[in-house]
Amino acid sequence: EQPPAPDAAARRSRTAAGVRYLLGHPELRPLVLAGGTTMLFAGLNGALIYAVVEGLGHSPAYAGLLYAVQGAGSVLIGLVSGPLLRRLGERRFAAYGIALTAVGVGARVVTSDGVALVCSAAIGAGLPCVLIAAYTALQRRTPGPLLGRTAAAANTLMFAPNAVGLVVGAGVGELVGYRLLLPVLALARLLTLRPLLSRP
Repeated sequence: EQPPAPDAAARRSRTAAGVRYLLGHPELRPLVLAGGTTMLFAGLNGALIYAVVEGLGHSPAYAGLLYAVQGAGSVLIGLVSGPLLRRLGERRFAAYGIALTAVGVGARVVTSDGVALVCSAAIGAGLPCVLIAAYTALQRRTPGPLLGRTAAAANTLMFAPNAVGLVVGAGVGELVGYRLLLPVLALARLLTLRPLLSRP
């Protein structure tokens, strides 16, 4: 392949081109915004993990087990994401993943080790779906010369909210109990599904 020709535009304009392309594309915009929202809520949820562990009556080390089970759920969805993407398409695959994560987050209010482990597996399986869908769509629908800038913009838009969520979650978690916050976070996740389920 021939390398792409150098872009004569100014650096700021070149950087903004990726963001403009993402936000102007009817297929990519809802996926990337859903990815950013998902990671924001993931940060909020992650800040509450030790409150969940305390509610179960365990030491903080128990969070390691919950994260290990969550990781196993992510590995499992990674193994089957190719066939599922082909069958469902990017939008429905992302939407089902968000719905699965919402159920896992909301059910964490149940004080049971078994439920907590199942919830961690569900969150681990659901959380990557929107990211996998967004990056797959990005690779398929972005022209070659714009791909690097668009991928960089997508990284920022989807992962920067996670840090914000961690900070906000840590502060809000001190003021409001996790048993109230988790169902609210689950419902908020479900509200993000509408753009993904509507026709582009």
